[in-house]
Amino acid sequence: TDYHINKGIIHFYQKNYSIAYMEFVKAISIAPDTPEAIEIIGHLHMNQDDFGQAEKYYRILLESERPNTQFYAQLWLIGLRLAQGRYSECKNEIIRGLKNAEKKQLESNRSTLLNSLAYINLRMGHLEEAFAASEQAQRIASNLKFYFDKINAMRLNGIVLLRMNKIEEAKMMASLLKDYLESIQIPKYKRYYHHSERMIAEYENREAETLENFKKGISLLSYQYEAFNDHALHFYSLARSCYKMNDPEQARTEFDKIINLTTGRLQW
Repeated sequence: TDYHINKGIIHFYQKNYSIAYMEFVKAISIAPDTPEAIEIIGHLHMNQDDFGQAEKYYRILLESERPNTQFYAQLWLIGLRLAQGRYSECKNEIIRGLKNAEKKQLESNRSTLLNSLAYINLRMGHLEEAFAASEQAQRIASNLKFYFDKINAMRLNGIVLLRMNKIEEAKMMASLLKDYLESIQIPKYKRYYHHSERMIAEYENREAETLENFKKGISLLSYQYEAFNDHALHFYSLARSCYKMNDPEQARTEFDKIINLTTGRLQW
């Protein structure tokens, strides 16, 4: 089973989707209850904009008796609704997940879902709700020492503050994020500080500095290797900056990179 899954993943990253699909089907034929294979078949359909089939496989995972598998299924359904621009349904999916996490006292799941809630509220323009969700996510992640959830919560919190025109508070949050990243000493995660800095620079119309920070962030990206990769976030920011600086050709090049991503765009 592992052989076929690993072989399928290699073909998935190479965008050989039909071959990858056959490998995952072989894995499932050997061991029908193989969540990894079912999940990535869903991702295959997502990357080909076949949302109906993607949902079918994610819902199979949702019926699993394993809490972890159910949680990831919930995250992929959230990503699916987000990709379709169905924001209200996306928000409802997140709220369902939060209620389930609270009922089962799964604090680790709550911080991730609260970040998702902050993001969708930000997209919908519900800034007070977005701020409250990012604050709560930050508290839970701090208590659990979940550094990635805390970084994401701080980054989102800063963006919400910018949208609220609270520029000095946004700068303070960026400074706190920088200090926290230095304390955990994971160099590649500095890209989130660069993202915060470039959002502030963009807000203050410092376009050249914005572009430089975007490029710094992208230089710290790893190769795509897991479904939670966030390459699309960074490429989109750079593309938008290029467009604002009247370089539509470079903007198009960066947007094309998003279309060609595999795992790097699943949640965006």
